[in-house]
Amino acid sequence: MSTLKIGRWTGNTITIAPTTTWSNPLGGTGTTEIRNDSSAYSWNSSSCQLLLPFSDLADGYLINASIEIIGAGGRQTTCTRWTQFLGTGNFASQPGQSYVRDGSNNNGFTNTWAFVDNPSGGSVFNLEWIRDTDSSFSSVGNVTIEVISLFYDDCAIFKASPTVMPGGIIPTSLTGFTEEKSATNVTLASDTFTIAHTTGKRYIALGGGFGSLESNSRTQRWTGLLVNGVIANEFKGYSYVRNLNNSFIGTTWSGLLRTIGSDVDLNIYSYRGNNTASGGGGADVDGSTVLTQGDFNFVLIELNDDTEVFRATNFSDTQPIAATGSTTCPVAANLNFNDATSFTITDNDNVNVVQDMDTLIMINASGASTNISSGLRGEVRMNVTLDGVEDTDLFDGNYIRGNQGGQDTFGWSGNLIGYVESNANQDLGLLATRTGNGHLFSLNSGWTSFNAINLDTMVPVTPPVTEKRYFIIS
Repeated sequence: MSTLKIGRWTGNTITIAPTTTWSNPLGGTGTTEIRNDSSAYSWNSSSCQLLLPFSDLADGYLINASIEIIGAGGRQTTCTRWTQFLGTGNFASQPGQSYVRDGSNNNGFTNTWAFVDNPSGGSVFNLEWIRDTDSSFSSVGNVTIEVISLFYDDCAIFKASPTVMPGGIIPTSLTGFTEEKSATNVTLASDTFTIAHTTGKRYIALGGGFGSLESNSRTQRWTGLLVNGVIANEFKGYSYVRNLNNSFIGTTWSGLLRTIGSDVDLNIYSYRGNNTASGGGGADVDGSTVLTQGDFNFVLIELNDDTEVFRATNFSDTQPIAATGSTTCPVAANLNFNDATSFTITDNDNVNVVQDMDTLIMINASGASTNISSGLRGEVRMNVTLDGVEDTDLFDGNYIRGNQGGQDTFGWSGNLIGYVESNANQDLGLLATRTGNGHLFSLNSGWTSFNAINLDTMVPVTPPVTEKRYFIIS
């Protein structure tokens, strides 16, 4: 029977910039193998191709890529995604986006997740990237490539290719979703996803939105989840658009859901934000709502009952992000649910790991300007911490524009997903670090969620499957 297998590769020797068409990053991405359990996977850092095992397969696999883009003092939007090159399976990937502004805000952070259910043995996946029509590429900073085997009861996959991305100050549900993979307890009707009530069932939710917003105005978009018609601020991501030269939108988010007492209705939404008051996180104008290359994905993975999990939010804590240096962020002020044999709360800033484990972490942290008269820009990276020490392999970050004398934008978010090797009684937390200018903003109350899974408690429920073999030909 298959067991948990994790792969991770970091480092890079990339010297070739992305182009205006999707292509594999060449020159060396993920050049150092950090972990590869039982040598189950093969990662080709030159061609950016990941090979799954030929046999002894898991139910599915979560594949992640985090890349830090270093600009050359000008503007550039860079996006990343996964594609399936060889093999079969139920596959989804959500492209992510990064933006670099100038020499003072020169670091962009792009994260992209992929999920494949029931893959054939030897399936191959490509990491790809693209830039907009501006070119300001100097180098690549941190890189993390991950693959994690998953075991679960069921899953559902939904996709949409919208041609409109609504703005406004009230979230608008997106339409056009189709069911790519059905699940017994999940249905789709009129673009509403309904999870049937089964007491205590927990789900991984993976989502986001991508496309080119054909706008020549400075604007932004939030995408996320409506839960029973109410915006779930702990499930959302933000993306900035400058103009037609920097028009790519790309958000990713992830976390845990639970059913209690009744069915749960979910919708994917888009808007420009609540308002432009201090703490509102909105934008002055919609710009265009015309979207090309629209690519929205939504995955629900129904976990086995034995899988132990944790979810908390910063419910009552609004955390200002310091203008310089690093800020410890509250992630556990409000416990939503947990399995105490794996996770407990140390304090508002720390989640305690009860036993040695591999921990899957999903964090959404969103913020809003608190200095709306300031034209100073801002750029912040966030990392998971272990006993207060930054894990440089697990990161995301973003840019906040601020006041522009018109067409102001005031949102920010960081959305990361990945694993850490954690020891018994170790504390997990979140650190935000300035990498650019110091525009003042805060992580609003209820806008941050910390989600964790003890991967060692995922129980295989089906025998391994051996299927057709595919090979990378170099």
